Amino acid sequence: MESLVPSDVTQHLKEFLGIALKDPKAELECKLLAGDKENRINTKDVADRMLEAIEKITTGPPEEHHYLRIAYPDNVRVEVETPQFIHKVCVTDSFKNIPLKVERKTLYYQNQRELSKKDTLEVPDLFTKFTLRHEEFLRKDWDASPNDKEVQAIRILSRKSFKTADQLFQIDFSMVKSFVRSKAEQRMPRLRDVLKRQPS
Repeated sequence: MESLVPSDVTQHLKEFLGIALKDPKAELECKLLAGDKENRINTKDVADRMLEAIEKITTGPPEEHHYLRIAYPDNVRVEVETPQFIHKVCVTDSFKNIPLKVERKTLYYQNQRELSKKDTLEVPDLFTKFTLRHEEFLRKDWDASPNDKEVQAIRILSRKSFKTADQLFQIDFSMVKSFVRSKAEQRMPRLRDVLKRQPS
């Protein structure tokens, strides 16, 4: 596998890991991309084989979580956890009296205003993308509607999270229902309509 990862990418990854270990607001994400039509993860068989491979390199049972994440302008993200509260947000069209967290999530060097530095790396042969992000907690309440005209994206995740034996890495396996608004679209679909979508 090392032969598939260019040496300059390996060097940048070492730098990313060093930052993520030192900075509590830094997050290093490794994402398996969907790939082309021949390699896309689109069947239960492929998903099951991936889960088996993950279980071989992790320890203990996975933690299961359900999240609703709604993106607003200025890189602000509102996150609600558990099916109970996600359903309540959908029914009431409000975040009132809902446990949640509001964060600002940006590319790491964008936040540091060092735009000349890399914070994303791609390895096309492995369908893999590495991203160094900066996460900032903002508040525990949110006044805007989940169907506000300013909403940029909606993601509903059912996730299994595994820990490696050394506890250094977390591997997330998620089924996602999502909609990201393009520049041509004036408005997002309603949250309840996104919930009806097939997960991917």
